[in-house]
Order: sequence, then structure tokens, then C-alpha cells
Amino acid sequence: MDRPTRTAPAFGASWSSLNPPLSSWIMDVINKNGFTKMTPVQSGTIPRAIKNQDCVVEAVTGSGKTLSFVIPVLERITKRDRKYKKGELAAVVIAPTRELASQIHDVFHQFLSSLIPPEDPNENQASSSSSPPPSSSNKKAPYPLPILVTSGTSNPYETFQSLGSNILIGTPGRLASFLLSPRGLSIVRVSELDVLVLDEADRLLSSPDHRRDIERIMKHLPKQRRTHLFSATMTDAVEEIIGLGLRNPVRIVVNLKEKKKGEDAKERRTPTALQNTYMICRHAEKTLQLVRILQAEVQKAEAAKFVVFFSTCAAVDYFYRILSRIPDLSKYHFTSLHGDLPPRIRETALANFINHPSSHLSPAILLCTDVAARGVDFPDIDVVIQYDPPTDPKSFSHRAGRTARAGRRGKAVVLLGKGREEDYIDFLNIRKIPLTKQAYLDSSLNDSEEPTSVDPEALKLLRQIRKSVLTDRELADKGAKAFVSSLRAYTKHEASFIFRLQDIDFHALAISYGLLRLPAMPEIKDWKKKREAYLKRMREKKDEGGQEEDAETQVEKEMNEKEWLDWQDEEIDWDKFSYASKSREQSRILNLNKKKEQFLIKSNEELIEIQAKKKLKLQMRESWSEQKERKLKKEERHDKIDKRKQAQWELAQNNGENLGPIASLRAIKKQKLNLKNDDGDEKDDKDEDEDEGNDQIEWKSLKKEIKSEKVEKRNLKKIDKGGMFDDLD
Repeated sequence: MDRPTRTAPAFGASWSSLNPPLSSWIMDVINKNGFTKMTPVQSGTIPRAIKNQDCVVEAVTGSGKTLSFVIPVLERITKRDRKYKKGELAAVVIAPTRELASQIHDVFHQFLSSLIPPEDPNENQASSSSSPPPSSSNKKAPYPLPILVTSGTSNPYETFQSLGSNILIGTPGRLASFLLSPRGLSIVRVSELDVLVLDEADRLLSSPDHRRDIERIMKHLPKQRRTHLFSATMTDAVEEIIGLGLRNPVRIVVNLKEKKKGEDAKERRTPTALQNTYMICRHAEKTLQLVRILQAEVQKAEAAKFVVFFSTCAAVDYFYRILSRIPDLSKYHFTSLHGDLPPRIRETALANFINHPSSHLSPAILLCTDVAARGVDFPDIDVVIQYDPPTDPKSFSHRAGRTARAGRRGKAVVLLGKGREEDYIDFLNIRKIPLTKQAYLDSSLNDSEEPTSVDPEALKLLRQIRKSVLTDRELADKGAKAFVSSLRAYTKHEASFIFRLQDIDFHALAISYGLLRLPAMPEIKDWKKKREAYLKRMREKKDEGGQEEDAETQVEKEMNEKEWLDWQDEEIDWDKFSYASKSREQSRILNLNKKKEQFLIKSNEELIEIQAKKKLKLQMRESWSEQKERKLKKEERHDKIDKRKQAQWELAQNNGENLGPIASLRAIKKQKLNLKNDDGDEKDDKDEDEDEGNDQIEWKSLKKEIKSEKVEKRNLKKIDKGGMFDDLD
């Protein structure tokens, strides 16, 4: 059974309304792709971009911005009086990611390859086995094919010369190297360049490295050019580059407004065909609700393709391995995509996901980071799920915009923790991104009220994940790495007044990740201390309340609001917990035996030295606030000593002027008898200062040893590290 097609009407003028009309071969490709009408951004941009005008285009994601600059570039090349010579550039297109650059290249290639004459079947029959028939690529076409310059492009200069390309597409760093290297300056001529396009400009200019490369490219290109800037959001950096690189630009802003019955029209930054929702759950229930959403959308809406966003590469890598082992998701096809993957594997993963013959009987799921959040055009995504809200709120609309593209309908869900994270809904509403509530899903995949306590199925899922993790120690390592990296990303959220680390229940978050034990993190250590202090304070408050029912009820209410969950590490012998990879396991056993031998032959002096190193390592790793606190305590001790000496000197002066050295010494001794208690304190302070002096001596001698040990460990990790992508499809 075929799943129902999700479509929505396009609100734009027809292609025939353009004046002057487009070239016939361009219209043939447009009609072949089924684009009957232009989108609003296309109808507003294409006529102006074809003329001699710079354009600044702001429109929601999925509104057809790519064709808005591809068609004008090709039309201007076609209508040019003199054809471009080999080595001359007509247009440069800069994109922030290699995936987006590759997609833009495919669109240009689709148009230009349509002009290549087809193979003649008569030539194939007449050709002998010794002389193979000429390929279509060898036949002369009116316009050369474009060239893609990214991290995955091999021999770009040879490709450029062989194709004779006039259109250059790539990422900022690679394009800057390609154009500004000595070889690029000699073979790539930019004097006749006509158009420069900056796609996803806000993302391009958010990185200092990208911005520097773009400024170098713009200085290298001729000033008499057309410059078009496209983005879904406008930032201060974008406004600044508009003033520097564009001449009297035309601003084209396509706003979407949603009007409900009895209400005024409201502007929104997401497509009107997008059902943008949120779900509130505890952190312990996030993975459980992720699984249930996947199941519910397949069963109820016959969804076939999903995109799930995580905040870090480590989280994608971990959940890619864990979710595929859950029995309820056995029929789902999983793919992972993140920035730590090599270029070739990223290309293969993306192609496999796009070309997968998915249906509601065999759904496809892409687990990814924000590397796939902008510009990448997935033609038939049904549902987007944001497991972690984006660190940059501007990325929210880009993530959700991977579905409901080009007029199709789609759904997006963001998982928010119960409590302060609920304020994120109002925060997005102010940014013109309205959300509607998605009900909590129960075990039957039906809408229900949020449970009063943690869902028992979440603990059952924890046991399932742990069972899978126990088969391979590498999964435990990846889980701990994903947990730590996600917490680090949480602390860097731009909406830090909403996403606060102190509001997270680390035990609950560890349950959703299925960890065997909590990682050794200073944040967790501090959280445990605060948690114990709070519980102790509540117990004391409860005891002080006595028999008063109101006081007891109030204390219980406050404790229930916290909803802290208990945690228990998995009982396991970590010395015997092995890796599935034989090489990694052999290396682990060798290191373990080496450590045991070293520990047995240690003398008392060596053990004291090890303890001293541990103390220094802790000081080297301590946070800025701890360092400041230790420094303040030291200054307080010194001030205390100085004040005591000052008082002794003033007493000596008051007892007698011009006292000789012997008389002064006797006066001081008398005063010391009266300050006996303070002398004890002074002795302690001196001892502490001596200890600090010893630490400073040890610091210089042992710091080099600690650094050398770290270097040795890094080298061992590089040697012992197994194939990171051995088990990827």
C-alpha cells in the first residue's frame, strides 16, 4: 500500500508571467521537474536578479531559494553577447557546508547536463570492439558543466581545466585556497565574473574563519559584479557584509502570515504547511518518547522518513548504535550524519538515506547534528524530531524546515524537559515561531496526560539499553562520551536563562542515555553535594514542623516538585568488561596488566610521589572559581599576619619612644604573652605557607612529568584506537 502524499498548494505566479521569458531549455527542465508555478520568493527575486540588481533575500527555509539564484545565473550566461572562454569564471556560489554546496552543484548540473546531446544508437552499432563509442560527456555542449570545490574534491585544478567550467561552487575555505593559491591565480581568470552568490549568509558569517575567507574572496573578485545574498535570518554580521560588498541592493523579504478565524493575521518564520509541535516530558523519558513518536507516526500517519537532531556528534554516534538494537525499532533503517565523519562517508550516508526506498513498512531515520539543518533539501521528509533543542535558537526554524518543503505538508516535534525548559515555547513564540502542544504518548501510543511520576517503561527501556551496552565495552565508552558532550553543549546554549545546568536531574538524564555508571564530572559531583544538602535541609525542616500537618505537607510538596530520581550503577566487574574488537581488547588487557605490575613494585616514597602528582593534577584541573577562592584565602592569611605585626610594632612604640633593640624585644615578648592564642593561629598559618612553598617547588618539577605522561597516553590512544567506522553501513 502506498502512503498518502502530503502536498500543499504553492502561492506564486506562473513561469510564463516572467518578462522577458526564460530560455526554452531552462523552461524544459523546470517543466520536467513538475514546477508549475513559482514560489513567492522566486517570483520576487528572479526578475530582479536577471537584471543588473544586487539582491538581499530573506525567506523561510524550504521556500525555493536555490532556484531563485540558479535560474538567473544560467539566464545571464545564456543571454550574454560573448561566450565565456575556457578558464574564465561567470559565477561563484559560496555555501557554508559541503552538503549544501553539493546539492547546489547538483541543481546546476541538472540544468546544464540537459544540453548535452544524447548518444546516437547508430554510432554504437557501427563502432567496433577495438574503438569504443564516444561517451555523451565527450560530445560538445553549448555550456560547460559546473565544478564543485569542497573537502572531498580531488584534483580540482585538473577538473577545472578539463571541464572548462564557468560556474564555481564550494565552501569558503576551499574556494579561497582554490582561487588565491599561485596556481589558481594563474589558471582561473576572474576579470569577467558576473555573479557572486552567498547562500545561508547568516551561517557563513557566524564563523570567524568563514568570514575571513569570504572577505578575501570578495576582495579578489571584480567590484563590477552582481552580488546576491540569501538567508532565512538576518544578523548584524549579515547587515555589515551588505554594506561592504553590495551596491544599492534590493531587499526582498517574504513573510508568511497565519490567520485563524476570529483572530488577526500573525507573522511566522516557518512554512504554513508545517505542523510545528512540542512535547513536555521528564529527562528520563526523552528516549522513551522518541521511540514512541517514531512508532506512532508510522502506525497512524504512515510516515516513512524521519530526521532526528541531536546536539553533538558523540550523541549521534551513540544513539545510532543503540536505537538500531532496540527490538521495537528492528524494521527501521538508521543512518548517521555528523561533522566528525570523513567526507566520503558523509556523502555515502546522505545518498543512502535520500535514495532509500522507504515506506511505512520499512521507514528510514537519519540521526544527525546541525550539519544537516541548513540548505540540504530532503524531498520527502515526513517528520522532524529535535531530541535536543538547538544551542543557537536561530537554528530551530532551519531544523524544522527539513520537512514541509516546496509546498508539501510535514510535522516537527521538539522534546522539552519538564520545568524551566517549558519557557522555551514563549521564547520561540516571540521569535515568530509558534508551537502547538503534542500530548504525552502512553504505552498504547495514544495521547494521555503526563504521568505523576516517572514512566515505568522508561526504566524498562534503561534495562534494554544496558543489556545491549554490556555486549561491547565500546558502547559504554561512547555512551559516557555522548552524555558528557551533551551536557557541555547544554551549558553553551544561547538561551542560558532557560537551559540551566543546575536545573537538570543528572540521574534522570543518565537513565535516558542508558548509562552503566555516571561519568566522573565535577558538575555531577557538585550537583550531588547540593542535592544531599537540600534533602538534609528538608528533613530538618520537616522535623522542626513537629506534628503540624500544614508544615509537613508543604515540605513534601517542595520535595515532590524536585522529582529527583535515585540512581544505581550497573553491577559489573570493569576489569573483565571487554571490547568486542579483539585488537582493542588485547590492548586493554596489556595496559591493565602493566598498571597492576607498576602498582606492585611501588615503594612508599614512590606512592607518596604519586599522591603528590594527583594533588597537583587536581589543582591543574580546578575551575577558575576554585582557583580564585584559594587565592583569596591565601591573601586573607597574609593580611592577618601583617595586621598582627603592625599591632605589635604600634604597642612597642606606645610603651616607650626611642627604645633600643633589647628593650623593644622585651616589649614584644610581653605582648606575645597576652596574644598566646593568636600565636597558635600564626603558627598554623606559617605551616600552611610552608606547605604552599613546598607545593610551588614540587609544581615546577612535577608539572613536566605530568605533561609528558599526558603525551604518552595520547600516543597510546592513537595507536590503540580501533576503526571508528568499521561497523557503519
